[in-house]
Amino acid sequence: MRFLKLIPVALFALLILLTAGWIFLDWHFTTLLPYFIGLNVMFVSSIPLAVSPKGITRSITGSFFVLSVVLSLLLLTNVSDIRSIWELLAQTGLIGIQLYLYLLARSSQLIKGKLAAILAVPFIASACSVGFSNLLGTSLTIAWWSLFIALLLAIVSLLFGFRKKQIT
Repeated sequence: MRFLKLIPVALFALLILLTAGWIFLDWHFTTLLPYFIGLNVMFVSSIPLAVSPKGITRSITGSFFVLSVVLSLLLLTNVSDIRSIWELLAQTGLIGIQLYLYLLARSSQLIKGKLAAILAVPFIASACSVGFSNLLGTSLTIAWWSLFIALLLAIVSLLFGFRKKQIT
């Protein structure tokens, strides 16, 4: 759907507009900070939604995008504690990055078939770590390590997974 590809572009344009207003129109940074935070997380969560194929992957990325929109609106309306919303937004952004790295590595030709389940391991570990940190108050160390592993898998998949088309 073309509409899904326009969401990150629109959010990035809003971020540029806020930055230009801050620099050139002397808008106060402290006033703009919640907008910057919310738009950044929504932008990070919208990129996997824009590039995801149809099916369960799009449903998962769509649910995380909707979660980031809801949390951003809660941050802007000051309905609850800003610290807890900020932590949830950071964790939603972390999962959005993980989803994008998963989709990037999955599109490679290097790991196919049943081996593609290996690519989901860092994402599942990160999601579980984020869930446990919210429920039990544990740290996000496993989430950061799984992000590093997902980044390595995505780099290896990009470097060695795509084949050039032969010119005949």
